[in-house]
Amino acid sequence: MARPREFDMDEALDAAMETFWTHGYKATSMTDLTKAMGLKKGSIYQAFGDKHSLFLKAFQRYTNNFYKAVKDVFAESPSPTAGMERFIEELLFDAATDQKICRGCFFVNALVELASHDPDVGQIVKGGREALETLFESVIKEGQDLGEFDKSHKASEMAATVSIFMYGIMADYKSSTCKDRAARLASHMMETLKA
Repeated sequence: MARPREFDMDEALDAAMETFWTHGYKATSMTDLTKAMGLKKGSIYQAFGDKHSLFLKAFQRYTNNFYKAVKDVFAESPSPTAGMERFIEELLFDAATDQKICRGCFFVNALVELASHDPDVGQIVKGGREALETLFESVIKEGQDLGEFDKSHKASEMAATVSIFMYGIMADYKSSTCKDRAARLASHMMETLKA
């Protein structure tokens, strides 16, 4: 009879996610993970598999959580414009500038470090990107129907532009972008969306 787990799977996965996010995949060792997760190697392997499997689970969790946060912002906003503005303010600027260390966005970091040569990571990136762009497209289409957003471009193309803007801002935060500069760029992005 197998022994019951004596740890919270979600908490352990969150600890792994934070560790991979801070150090990157290659630079994170199993020793780093055992310390962060408070588990022995055997327990990690039994619960999550090897380092790569653990990374995929942590990365998928981050991707799912970010999508849900974005979806909630739009669902709770009184209009497409208000939703887009709140998304930019709360999920891009506040999250990026509130970090204790300049580690950027876990999604963008994984995209840059691994997606081009790791098919499993590439699949999560593709799925996450498509889900977000579909969500952006629906919000932009609604905004176009309400006369809030420009109708001279396809909603799908505008959604892709918002997506690229988001990844660019998140990547830039890892280097030197200050909130003021990002706010100016966001203001320009909003102007390109508005009717």
